[in-house]
Amino acid sequence: LKSNPDCEWFFSDDRVEPTVVKNLENVQGDERDVMFFSITFGPTVTNPRISLNFGALNRIGGHRRLNVAVTRSRQQMLVYTSFTPDQLDAARSNSRGLNDLKKFLLFAQSNGTLSLESQNEDSQGGFDSPFEEAVSNALQEHGWMTVPQIGVSGFRIDLGIKHPDKPGSYLAGVECDGATYHRSASARDRDKTRQLVLEGLGWNILRIWSPDWWYDPTGVADKINAQLNELLADDRNQSTAISDSDVSEFSDVSVGIEEPTTDGTPDEEPAEPSNQDVDSPNVESSSANPTSAPDKDS
Repeated sequence: LKSNPDCEWFFSDDRVEPTVVKNLENVQGDERDVMFFSITFGPTVTNPRISLNFGALNRIGGHRRLNVAVTRSRQQMLVYTSFTPDQLDAARSNSRGLNDLKKFLLFAQSNGTLSLESQNEDSQGGFDSPFEEAVSNALQEHGWMTVPQIGVSGFRIDLGIKHPDKPGSYLAGVECDGATYHRSASARDRDKTRQLVLEGLGWNILRIWSPDWWYDPTGVADKINAQLNELLADDRNQSTAISDSDVSEFSDVSVGIEEPTTDGTPDEEPAEPSNQDVDSPNVESSSANPTSAPDKDS
């Protein structure tokens, strides 16, 4: 505001709803048509790994503070963060606020197409059978980090394969046709519906059949390892393409600030901004790396 006195008009108390800038602790009670939500925490030059210390969110009741923050917009909220949701390894923290933050960022990143209840709930127990444990050990020998009984909504994935580049994310799920497979109520539920639901939630599902494993465990493990490497290569290529696209999109954008007149006053009174563009709700994504979320009624 000191550098750009023209902006004072937007913050004036004479306005019905002046622009406000508030933190997590004192934003309750305020609403605006459009809100910008900056996470402010993230990686640094000296520490590229994201710390799990998110201030007030880590404290008791932090999830309530987050709830207040993300329900202040009537029509649109733009979320700004210097990291992607899958980089936040919230599973390493017992903080409900931090785990809810990751779910919200995933929700915002997808523009609301993913329901919060359908996100991964991490490991829900140990191995369901010796077969699963044997598969897990074989994949670990290939260098993969495995987690048994990953929970997604009402389903469980036998083995989750941790993404080597994204600590809080999974590269794929491996299904073993052991006890869980035989307990399925019907062939349709077992083979089609269940896998379609999981894939609809973003999972890459690989399946291992026990007869194949019984006759050639080494060959099956090698095949799964090759498939996982292909998925990893595809994901890295996609991430590189997105990064290049972002650079290209913003390479020609410049911001100019008008020089003040010699007496320090603006040349003319700024015009009242039109409310024309606020009449219809809008959800959009803007970067560096912002994600977007719809309003609380969506």
